[in-house]
Amino acid sequence: MFTILFPKKTSLWLSLLLGFAVSVGAQSQAYSDGNAAQLSDKDKAKLLKLKTAIAVPTYIPAGFQLDNVSVETQPSAPGVYSYFLKYNNTKGKSFTSFTIQAANDGIGSVDMQKEIKGRNPYFEGTIVVGLDEDKSVFAEWIGSKPQFQPKGTKYQMFYSLSTAALSRQEVLKIMQSLRYLKK
Repeated sequence: MFTILFPKKTSLWLSLLLGFAVSVGAQSQAYSDGNAAQLSDKDKAKLLKLKTAIAVPTYIPAGFQLDNVSVETQPSAPGVYSYFLKYNNTKGKSFTSFTIQAANDGIGSVDMQKEIKGRNPYFEGTIVVGLDEDKSVFAEWIGSKPQFQPKGTKYQMFYSLSTAALSRQEVLKIMQSLRYLKK
């Protein structure tokens, strides 16, 4: 075994280059083409028209299919957006679903019990998942991070998930899988 010695200036440049490569790698992992979220080209175009940070899941539990993508805008308040991704599971005895919701205005908090927590490095805030007063599973809102928002997006968005069909652990896994939709 042998060791290669570099002059101090070379070591500095190698360290900077390695740091840049790691940063670029982390940056590229913050994005998704929308395929794992089961988005059609039409769905992608509808979402990207909003010109805001669109987050989509890269993990969908087995048996669930994207059922509906809906977008809401406020003509009286330009720049106020929301969208919903609804996934259904029709396998088994009963119909179940979950909805990922996103908004940049009018979000609220929910009182929860039996919370579990996690993080997603591409979004602001701690992911808090618990049971609401109806015993449905709810993930508190997390926000887009400006340094990861796609170029040309103007507004910070907040993302949440609600369901009566999944466990808290499954909801946490979905929220941790959120990535920004590439343009």
